[in-house]
Amino acid sequence: MAMMSIIGLTATALGTYSSIVNANAQAAQQAAAYQAQAQLSEYNAKIAEQNAKLSEEQASAERRQGYEEMESIRLKGAKAIGAQRAAAGASGAVVDIGSNLDLQLDTAQLSEIDAINAYNTGIDNAYNYEVQAWNARSQAANYRAQAGSYESAASSARSAGRYNAWNAALGGIASIGNAFGQTTTWWNY
Repeated sequence: MAMMSIIGLTATALGTYSSIVNANAQAAQQAAAYQAQAQLSEYNAKIAEQNAKLSEEQASAERRQGYEEMESIRLKGAKAIGAQRAAAGASGAVVDIGSNLDLQLDTAQLSEIDAINAYNTGIDNAYNYEVQAWNARSQAANYRAQAGSYESAASSARSAGRYNAWNAALGGIASIGNAFGQTTTWWNY
C-alpha cells in the first residue's frame, strides 16, 4: 500500500513538473513568434520610410525637370521669334507691325502656353510622388503600431506562461497534499 502511494505521489509530482515545463515552453514559443512578427513589422516600417524618402526625392526631381522644361521652351520660343524677325528684316519688311507682329505674338503666346503646361506637368508629377511619400509614411506608422501590438502580445504570452506555470505548480502541490493526506499510513513502513 505504501509503495502505491509513493508511486502515485511521484507520478503526480512528475506530472506537475511536466505541466510547468510545458506552460513555460508554450509561452516561450508564442512570445518568440510574436517577437519575430514585431521585428518583421519594424523591418517593413524601415522599408516604407525608405520608400517615402525616394518618393520625396523623385518629387523634387519632377519639380526641377518641369521648371527646366519650361525654361527650355521659353528659350526655344525666343529663338523662333528672333528667327522670324530676322527673316522679316532680311526681306525688307517692317518687323514690329502688321502680320509680322501678329506672327511673333502668336509664337510668344503658344510658346508660353507650352512652357506653363510643362511646368504644371512637373508640379503635378511632383504632387503624385508627394502623395506616395505620405502614403509610405502612413504605412510605416501602421507597421510600427503593429510592432508595438506584437511586442505587447509577446509580453502577455510570457506573463500567461508564468501564470500557467504557477497554476500548474499550485495544482500539483494541492494534488500531492491531498494524496498525502489520504495515505496516512505510508510513513509507518
